Amino acid sequence: MVLIKMCSLNKFLWTTFLIVNFSYIRAQYTKFEKDYTRKLSALKPFPSCNMDWCRNTSFTGGVITHLVATGPKDELHHLFCTIGAPTLMSSRTAIGTHVNISYEKLRSPHGAEVISYTSAPEHSFGMVFPNIYEYNDVQDTANLSDYISHPDSILLHKLTNLDWFVYNKSGDDTYQKMIVNATSSSSNHSLLNEKGYLSFTIQYDSKDGRLEGRPHMEYTANSSMVTVVMSDLKTNWPSSRFVLEMVMFSTENSSVSPAQTWNATLTNEVKSLDDEYSPGVFKMKNWHANPNKPREAAWGYAQWKPVVYTSPARLNADLSTASSYPNLAKDKKYILNVTLPSRSLFTLYFGADDTSEVSLNATNISYGITKDKFYTHTKYLTWTMSMGMGPPPEDDVSILVILVIAVGLGIPLVLMILSAVYVCVKNIRKKREVVYTPINE
Repeated sequence: MVLIKMCSLNKFLWTTFLIVNFSYIRAQYTKFEKDYTRKLSALKPFPSCNMDWCRNTSFTGGVITHLVATGPKDELHHLFCTIGAPTLMSSRTAIGTHVNISYEKLRSPHGAEVISYTSAPEHSFGMVFPNIYEYNDVQDTANLSDYISHPDSILLHKLTNLDWFVYNKSGDDTYQKMIVNATSSSSNHSLLNEKGYLSFTIQYDSKDGRLEGRPHMEYTANSSMVTVVMSDLKTNWPSSRFVLEMVMFSTENSSVSPAQTWNATLTNEVKSLDDEYSPGVFKMKNWHANPNKPREAAWGYAQWKPVVYTSPARLNADLSTASSYPNLAKDKKYILNVTLPSRSLFTLYFGADDTSEVSLNATNISYGITKDKFYTHTKYLTWTMSMGMGPPPEDDVSILVILVIAVGLGIPLVLMILSAVYVCVKNIRKKREVVYTPINE
């Protein structure tokens, strides 16, 4: 009897040890270290595809690219796909995991669950860019909310049936960058003509840093940078403004209530005292996949500065406003069946039937500011955002700014102290002086 109890006790202690040890390992695995460095593989269009059509430049079904960012403890698999709608997805896996793509299913009009991993990802997170809206800002308020109740003033342009191709690709094991352009071979497309184009620039980096061009967004080894360019788009009104729709998806939804998960976007605006990297811009927008978690425990985020530029030069004179609004959709079913296209990277991986483990949020980004003469004035918009795993980076006050503040405040303070010391010393000397008075006076 005593032996049985001892065995049961040993079994209980062993089980407890395994549970605690597994929890510790998982805690270590889910943590995103600061100043992380990764080694990047080359960006590969249609990875591991041996079919002729993968190398056929006339293929108009879309582009799919893959990159692996390997760190000391894990791998991030970055996929970008323009089938259906431009979509960026990142998955965190164990080292040595491979991505499998069924190209036979990919070519099928109704193919789903095309993408799989040899080892189940700990977490997947991404963004779909399904639509661009155009609204007639006759009041010149640059406020999309003024026209939501007037459907005749808003047009929907779906980012489907476009010809996507990799315009440029460069990099090494420290950074990878590609430009994917969309053009239209048909003059009947509602958004693009023979002159105009829609462009997505995707950049990955092996360590923390900042983009060279304004607004000098900060990135990490766990993030990717997305720059959208809208050049010479068709307009239906002289006072047209454009809005980009974004849908965020994440497999982390265990503690998010349905109201927070499926409804309007919860973005957090952060203010800063430092505009060194973006002159005149003191705000940052953070969009968390799970709004219930604090910043330090975040698993997925999108981040941007609320600015857009109306020229490739990105000068201060080209600065305008990028305003975020709640999505027009009201629930998850609407987003799945109406907002998202029937085929995209989202459905190629998750499928179209069981998405109960995936959270969805959406927002609209409107470009322009009152009295800027609308989109037709320059016919050009460029906007940059970052998205990644782990906590979003924060705009800290730089050493240069600290030195400037220290010098600006320090010199007057030193002068004041020296002046006070001088006055005190002078007064003390006066008190010690003996005044001679002649006797005969």
